[in-house]
Amino acid sequence: MTHFHVRFLKKICNDTGHECVTCQGEFLVENTSAGLALEEAEAAFCELRKTDRWDMFADTAEIRITGGREGFAPRLAGVGHPKSQAV
Repeated sequence: MTHFHVRFLKKICNDTGHECVTCQGEFLVENTSAGLALEEAEAAFCELRKTDRWDMFADTAEIRITGGREGFAPRLAGVGHPKSQAV
């Protein structure tokens, strides 16, 4: 199986009115395809945020193939719990 790094991103305005992108959550998912990995990360994000729509918190999801778990610490903006790692 392949490891995928999935990040949920949201565009926000900073205090000067300029747009910037902030990461609302990131997950390392092991799956056979990018599509299935994205679905798994979406489900994990929704479970942690207690919602059924991840797009309420993020504008887009970014997915990349990664080399593995070494040094990966899953994060969810505003939540500091390692349960967010979906595998």
